[in-house]
This record gives sequence, C-alpha cells and structure tokens, in this order.
Amino acid sequence: MYMILLLYMLRIVCASVNLHLDNFEIVYSISAVNVCHNEIKRFQELFGYSIEHCVKACAARKHCLALNYRSRINICELFTTFDADQLTAGECILLSKEDIGVMKMPCLHGCNFGEVCEQNKYGHGMCVIKECVNGTVPEHGTILGNQMKVGKKIRYKCDTGYNEPNVSFTTVAECLDTGAWSFNTECLKTNYTWDSWTHWSTCSLSCGSGIQTRSRSCSIRIEGNDESQCHKTDVGDEQQACNDQNLS
Repeated sequence: MYMILLLYMLRIVCASVNLHLDNFEIVYSISAVNVCHNEIKRFQELFGYSIEHCVKACAARKHCLALNYRSRINICELFTTFDADQLTAGECILLSKEDIGVMKMPCLHGCNFGEVCEQNKYGHGMCVIKECVNGTVPEHGTILGNQMKVGKKIRYKCDTGYNEPNVSFTTVAECLDTGAWSFNTECLKTNYTWDSWTHWSTCSLSCGSGIQTRSRSCSIRIEGNDESQCHKTDVGDEQQACNDQNLS
C-alpha cells in the first residue's frame, strides 16, 4: 500500500514522445520521476547516455522490462523486471517496457533474449548477443554481481550449511559470447562428518612405558551421509599407552 501511495504521489504521466534514432521509430512516455528501480535484476549500466539513447537501448532488447535514467549523471540502467516491490524514491526517470512502443526497428522479426538489435553500416538490422540473462539463482544460495555483459563474471554463494557440489564456497561463472553463463550451480546440504581413524603411531619409547596416538579429521560430506556429526573446526585425537610391560 505504501508503494502504491508513493507512486501515486510521484507519478507524472507525460504526453507521448516520438523518437527517431538509428532506424528505430519509438513512441514512449515516462512512468514516473523521482522513482528508481533498485539494483535487483539490473543487467546493464550504460554511461554517458541521453534519455533517448537509453530508451532505444531498452527497446532493442527483448529482455529489458524497465529502465532508470539518472539525468544528473547521464547513466542508463536496464532491468529484467518491473516490480513495484523493487521501486524506491530517488532521482531517476523510470520507464517500464509498457511505456515504450516500437513502431519500427532494423531487426524485422525482433531478437531473442540476450540479443540486441543493432544496425550495421549498410543500415541492415542484426541481432547481436550482448548479455547473459539465463543465470539461475540456486536454491539455498545467492548470486553476487549483476553485470551480465559478455565477459563479465558473477559469483554463486551458498547459504550457511550448504555447499556447491565440488565443496567450493564461492564459484565464479563468466558470461560467454554464446549468451550463456559458463555454468550454473546448485547448493546442497552440507554435513560435517568424521573421517576414519589413522593408524596408531609408533610408540614414543622403544623401551619402557610410552604413548602412541592416532587422529581423525572432520570433513565435508554432501548430503545423504549418516555418519556421526562434527563441527568443521573439530580435530579428534586419541592416545594409548604402549610398551608398558614390566621390565626386569
């Protein structure tokens, strides 16, 4: 209810603006001023852009569903979602995809998700892969980083008590020029369990009462392990007497 009231107070619907740029013909209107989409699901940040170029950048991408334009610093931010729960007060001009009507574009049949419609030097449209938009947030984990351009990297981080299958706490994936991340991952329940005991050590004394020891470590097991639990910092040690027979 608060967000609806905020949008009602700050929303300014403008008359339609006709835009002709790089063989695009676009009609757009502004959703709101002084309202910003937060950084969640931002996939592109473009510097030195006018609002016209920002609108065209969103219109050229099927996966762009909203944009922020920060006019004071000429920054264009593109998002894969327009969600009222992710809007806050701020110095932005906000548009949703519904505010952008594409009347004409160089790519006659549009482009796929992750592709951008661009015009070559001959004026022909072509779809170029620029971003990866198929990253899946793992259950029981998060993605660190929101730059989805080709060549950029994100990190998967599993929640406490969970690990990526190769027992790495953070795993880096790169956006490939195919439009896909180098890999996705999952976070599995982690059990810390005791390893097997080592063999008893050689007796500390060859003659007379001595001590021999053995140890076991606490190691990670991924799911489905019923061994006794331990804490990941535990180290188990045992000692026993040796060569303690009476000598005469």
